Amino acid sequence: MKKVLFGSTALMAAVAFTGTAYADKIELSIGGKQEFWFGVADVDENGDDDDSWGGTGASTDTELYFTGQTTLDNGLTVKAVIQLEADESTTNADETYMVLSGGFGALQLGIRQGAHANMANSGMDQGGQDWDEAFFSGNWSPTPDDFLLGDFNPLTYYSSDDASIAYISPEFFGFSVGATYTPDVDGTGLSDYDDAGTGRKDQFDAAVAFSNEFYGVGVDADFGYLYGFGSAGADSYEMFRVGGALSYAGFSIGGAWADHEYEGDTTASGDGYSWQVGAGYENGPYGIDFNYAYAEAEGDLITGTSRVAILRQTAAGVGEEETVDYYKATGRYDLGPGISLSASVYHINYDNDTGEDRKVTGGIMGVALSF
Repeated sequence: MKKVLFGSTALMAAVAFTGTAYADKIELSIGGKQEFWFGVADVDENGDDDDSWGGTGASTDTELYFTGQTTLDNGLTVKAVIQLEADESTTNADETYMVLSGGFGALQLGIRQGAHANMANSGMDQGGQDWDEAFFSGNWSPTPDDFLLGDFNPLTYYSSDDASIAYISPEFFGFSVGATYTPDVDGTGLSDYDDAGTGRKDQFDAAVAFSNEFYGVGVDADFGYLYGFGSAGADSYEMFRVGGALSYAGFSIGGAWADHEYEGDTTASGDGYSWQVGAGYENGPYGIDFNYAYAEAEGDLITGTSRVAILRQTAAGVGEEETVDYYKATGRYDLGPGISLSASVYHINYDNDTGEDRKVTGGIMGVALSF
């Protein structure tokens, strides 16, 4: 299912940067979401029940959205977005960015995922606790301690909410292109010029997407490439990704594939690839989906080991290989406008060469409000 772009293609109006531009001052409107989730899970580690993990858990996700836009007399549309996290303990801002749009396309400036992520497609998801979040976060499905796949999420995109400059072109016969430059990749949303010693600097991504409808069948597809330069304390990395989805009369099926590789000798995480497929159906207030994902990584957990050495170790049976299978089924029912109930059941199987195998079976249910 296609992710939301920089707002809407309706923002792509004709524009010129010349001439006097007077318009009404931007006025912000308030929206947001409030969610509560309760989950139960059973963890089986190396064939035995693991009592060190709690069997139940609960969480909330509350955000306030302040949005506003104005169109100048010269046709330029300017949009402001501020998303505040009410439940975070370290920072109260999630995404803060602005969009300048017109006939040239849309320019996104600020803290938000880039074009590569905004143009991505994957299988249908009815919301709630996303399958990719449960897969990699460890909150609802505890991963092994030494989890090579934990540093990136190739199933959807390798992107974080950092200060960046992103561009997406207008659509031409269903085709659009996009690109992003992120000076500093650290996941905090902040960027500076003197942190080249430990973090990853200068990340670039580019993507091309297609979206159109033929005889009632919606067709969406995308291809993306991402490269991030490393430093003395972090490896460079690159990623290729392709995704697509078909939809008709409430039915949808889609998927994605990605390959992720590190270059250098400082990163402990391993190179990997993954793929995902999902199908679902929506009819009025009801919706269901089923998703399957598979990921595999090879590497070595000893920091400072080169990629060549890791490959040699793997070939000799010394390096580490991990595989993950993930299954999830979700049902959703809308009680009314902006009020939905959802429940998911899932199973994850982690297989690690070091013998740190883990199986997690659980369920999550919750209430989500949007306003």
